[in-house]
Amino acid sequence: YTPKEIAYQLNDSHARTLFVHASFLEKALEASKLLVDNHPLNTIVVVDSDSSTNLSAEGISIHRYEDLASAENILFPRIDVDPKHDIALLPYSSGTTGRPKGVVLTHENLVANVTQVVDGEG
Repeated sequence: YTPKEIAYQLNDSHARTLFVHASFLEKALEASKLLVDNHPLNTIVVVDSDSSTNLSAEGISIHRYEDLASAENILFPRIDVDPKHDIALLPYSSGTTGRPKGVVLTHENLVANVTQVVDGEG
């Protein structure tokens, strides 16, 4: 993806947090500069980064996934989730007939997909 394509998806989804592989961090930071005013993106979580990776950007908190995963006393807020209606993932289509579109997958959709795979191997 180009920074412009990443920015389009972030603007469209109103994402507050972006998980990105370390090899795409530079593009993600370039994309963050292309976001609309008052965009809610405030956190980037970098996967597979080493300690030499520069994790700083203006207005965005950047964390190493490995640091978050190994933290002993980190508290995540409890949230209520409606599995039938709340979005779990928002992958984007390839955009073959225009711009890519977010495809809503709920928690229930994910469970159904896993169940189908398990039943198929059965």
